[in-house]
Amino acid sequence: MNVDILTLLYNSTGIVIGIAFIPQIRELLKNKSAEINIPTWLIFSWCSFITLFYACVHIHDASVIFCSTVGSLGNLTVVILGSLNRMRNKQMLPRFAYSV
Repeated sequence: MNVDILTLLYNSTGIVIGIAFIPQIRELLKNKSAEINIPTWLIFSWCSFITLFYACVHIHDASVIFCSTVGSLGNLTVVILGSLNRMRNKQMLPRFAYSV
């Protein structure tokens, strides 16, 4: 069986992406005062969802769809947890709105 090494590496990226989100998600769950840059994570989320949509509509490759799904769900989880932490801390305005 001849396995293309690039295909094998690409297929492993979904797992690597999923693992990469764990420290950020754990910190947001554990430390309710933890902050993230929500606009940055929204951009990451937007790009992940566009990639997922493109993979589903045009590429039809299960590996690409899997990796894009993992990335999209991870980004969305970080945005939701970061937003909930911000609302809990009653910091509804961006930081620059507080500086005079």
